[in-house]
Amino acid sequence: MLYKIQYLEYWINGMLEKMNMDTIIPLFHYSKGLIRVAPFIFFSFIVVFAGCKSGGNLDQPPTIRCGEDPCDECFMLINEARYAAAYVVKSGEARRFDDIGCLLIYHKKHQENVAYFWVNDFNSQKWLNARNAFFVKSDSIQTPMGFGIIAFASEKTANDVLPPQNHILGFPQLLETTEELYY
Repeated sequence: MLYKIQYLEYWINGMLEKMNMDTIIPLFHYSKGLIRVAPFIFFSFIVVFAGCKSGGNLDQPPTIRCGEDPCDECFMLINEARYAAAYVVKSGEARRFDDIGCLLIYHKKHQENVAYFWVNDFNSQKWLNARNAFFVKSDSIQTPMGFGIIAFASEKTANDVLPPQNHILGFPQLLETTEELYY
């Protein structure tokens, strides 16, 4: 093992001499110099590779920490997962919202290039691709910001909670109702 360390030290010193890095070479001339410098080299690699993270999976919903993450539109803390919504832009950044109405208003204001819209199923509180969800919008439904919009995974479940004289909306229809939303 010591032979391998000495060889590595010899190789590194040779490479440094070729690069004319005279200020670093003395570090390796101390007894067991490579052993003293090895943690620094290892730590440097860790720092470099930790900083090189990917943009994330665009087709995966972002993580929302209830009680910790603020809504990107109204800045209130997201406290109830069943009303939470989010979207991921093509650059990989996620936007989080405490109410589906906040998502709609924010998207209308900023017109970002969105890869995926996400909403939580009201009953299971699991993420759904908003394009596959069924929405119920009613003034009689209480949501965190009062927009009265909730999402469901199935049309049957949405019909079960649908107030009289209301109808189920798809996500494209919901995007068109943004003009009606206000605080």
